[in-house]
Amino acid sequence: MEATDHSSAKEDRVLASLNGSIHNRSVFKLANGVDEPTPVSATTIRGRSYASPIEIDATMEEVAGDLPAEVWQMLSLDAQSSAASETEGTDEFAESQKQQESRDRVKPRRSGIVYDVRMRYHSELAMAVKNQDFHPEDPRRIFHIYRELCKSGLVEDSSVSTEPLVEHPLRKINISAATKEEVLHSCRYRNILTDIEAMTDEEIMFLEHRYDSIYLNQSTFGAARLSAGGAIALCRAVMRREVKNGMAVIRPPGHHAECNRPMGFCIFDNVSIAAKVCQADFKDACRKVLIFDWDVHHGNGIQQAFYQDPNVLYISVHVHQDGKFYPAGNYGNYDHCGGSAGLG
Repeated sequence: MEATDHSSAKEDRVLASLNGSIHNRSVFKLANGVDEPTPVSATTIRGRSYASPIEIDATMEEVAGDLPAEVWQMLSLDAQSSAASETEGTDEFAESQKQQESRDRVKPRRSGIVYDVRMRYHSELAMAVKNQDFHPEDPRRIFHIYRELCKSGLVEDSSVSTEPLVEHPLRKINISAATKEEVLHSCRYRNILTDIEAMTDEEIMFLEHRYDSIYLNQSTFGAARLSAGGAIALCRAVMRREVKNGMAVIRPPGHHAECNRPMGFCIFDNVSIAAKVCQADFKDACRKVLIFDWDVHHGNGIQQAFYQDPNVLYISVHVHQDGKFYPAGNYGNYDHCGGSAGLG
C-alpha cells in the first residue's frame, strides 16, 4: 500500500508540473502496471492536438526544455512503447519477424555454410602440360578450408571427418547453378564461357591469353555458375531467416570479374550477382546493401557493378601502392567514391 501511495503522489507531482501544457493522462501508467483510463482521444501539447502517442514522440524535442526530467522520461518511454505496439499490429513483415523470433527462442537459428565439390573441377590445363605443382587459386584450396571446418566439429560430413560435433554445427545450404538471368545481372560475356565446354585443351589455352590472369578448362563454366549460385543461396537463406549468417566456401572467386571480362582468377562477380538477385527477390526488405571487401587486392569488379548505385555501399580494404598493386590503376584510390546517384 505504501508503494502505491508513493507512486500516486509522484504522478500527482508530475501532472502538476505540466501546468496544463498536456491534457491527457493516457500517456502515463501506474506503478502496479494498470493503465490510467483515457479521458480524451487526442493529446494537446502547446495548443496543438496529436492523435496518438506516435505523433507525441515526434514532437518531444519541442517541449523537452520545458519539462522536468522525470516527465520527459515517462513520456518518451510510453510513446515508444505505444508506437511499437501500433506498428506491429499493422505491419505483416514485423509480425512475421516476431513469430520467427519466438521460434528462435525454442530452436536458435544456426549459421550456414555453402560448399559443393563440383566447384573443384575448374582447374588449370597448363599445370598438366608443364607438370607444375600448384596455382595460387588451386582447386584444393576450398577443400582444405572445408576439411578444417569438419575437423573442428563445425560441419557434419563423415566422408571428411568423424570428429564430434559442436552443439550448434553449421547448417548446410543446398545450392544450384546460377541461371542465365541471374548471371546476366552483372556479366555480359556468358556466351564465351558456354563455348569452352566443346573446345579442345589447346583452343582453351589459346583463349586464356585474351584475358588478365585467367585460366580455363571445360568445366569452368559449370563451376563458375555453382560459385555464383552458392553466393545467391546463402544470401537468400539469410534473408528468409533460415540461418542467422553464414559462409560461402566457393570458387572460382569473383571480386575482380568486371561486367565485360573475367580477370584476376575471377570468372563471375559472385557477390554482386547475389546482391542484385536478393534486391530483386526481396524488394524493400533488401533495398539497402553494404558490401565490405577485406582483401589484399581491390575488388574492382564489385566497385564497377555499384559505382552509380545509391542503394549499395561498397567498402574495400586493400593495398594500393599508388596504383601499382594488382589490379593496378587509380580506380582503387581513396578518392573514387561513386558517381552520379552513387556518389558518397
